[in-house]
Amino acid sequence: FRRAVEVFPPYAQYQKKTTRELPVIALERPAK
Repeated sequence: FRRAVEVFPPYAQYQKKTTRELPVIALERPAK
C-alpha cells in the first residue's frame, strides 16, 4: 500500500478511514 500512496497520495486518507484489510496485488512482466 505504501507504493500505491506514492503513486496516488489520496490513498493515504482512505487508508486512515478504513479498518478493513486492503489486498494489494503486484504484477510483473515475465522475463524474456
